[in-house]
Amino acid sequence: MALRWVEGFETFGNLNDTPSVWGDYFYGKYIAGFCDGNSSKLVEGYRGIGLALLLDDFNYNYFSAGVENSQVLTAGCAYKTGIDVYYYGEVILSFKDYINTQIDLIILRDMGSGTHELLLRRGSTTLDTLGFINPDEWVYLEVQVTISNTGSYECRKNGAVVCSGSNVDTQDSANAYATQVNFGPNKGSYDDAYVLDDDPGLDDFLGPIKVRRALPTADVSAQWTRSTGVNNYANVDEVPPSLTDYNYSKTSAHLDLFDFQDSAGDILGAQLNVGAKLSEPGGKGLTLVCDSNATQQTDDIQLGDSELPLVHTLTLDTDPDTLALWTQAGFNAAQWGVKVV
Repeated sequence: MALRWVEGFETFGNLNDTPSVWGDYFYGKYIAGFCDGNSSKLVEGYRGIGLALLLDDFNYNYFSAGVENSQVLTAGCAYKTGIDVYYYGEVILSFKDYINTQIDLIILRDMGSGTHELLLRRGSTTLDTLGFINPDEWVYLEVQVTISNTGSYECRKNGAVVCSGSNVDTQDSANAYATQVNFGPNKGSYDDAYVLDDDPGLDDFLGPIKVRRALPTADVSAQWTRSTGVNNYANVDEVPPSLTDYNYSKTSAHLDLFDFQDSAGDILGAQLNVGAKLSEPGGKGLTLVCDSNATQQTDDIQLGDSELPLVHTLTLDTDPDTLALWTQAGFNAAQWGVKVV
């Protein structure tokens, strides 16, 4: 399977910040989310490392990753339920065909045992149970589903298989695929999330994982104009992202390419996040670039006429130079950036 999306919330701000002020900014990456800025905030991350996102609203707050009409999907995340769970249950994650839900992972309210139950559902039909989790305790959850009237599923908790089924109806719409994966809405916390689709690439399950951030550290190519300062990279390394300093260009083929902080350990994939905003309508586009040993992999993004600041992503689970999984040396030597179309 192929890595399509990752998030660790490490660039959203600082502990106890409310990230919803960036709702429009992150709209391009998440389809929708952070609908109620009065409740969501950044909290201590999974395993006490970095940051996590507390949604804290079972009606509206969620975030969403888009996929392209995929029949086989795997989604994983670290999740911590709140002390209180809505009586009728809250959605931890769901595989959706546009507005239609195919499969939900639901958490049910404690009914006196002191724990909350996890259920896999298609519509109102319970397919299986993942057992119980304790309130206010982190757990790493993963669900793989083949969407079909004769489909299949497998669920894992903290890396161990807890339930599975085959020749099962997992299709609740007219289409045997999903177009997005939603995380929430509920009152819990999320960290270290990922989505795989049915293109070839990685193993079927990745977790438990840790998503780390790497910020730009040096200019390799600095052809865009700076709003301030003497280095282009220094205008795009803020946490959280800022529009007070930036680089700009409307000249086709202008390239900004940067070195980034090194990473340690096994690397299952990398995702470049680029925040961009049009200063005026005009249909300009961007090319997101990964340069590995002079071999480039790119993705063209059309900005249309919207003048909202949006985030666009390039997600790679293989090194463009070797076409194999990333090595630590290969990742640390790679350069990432953006070019004007």
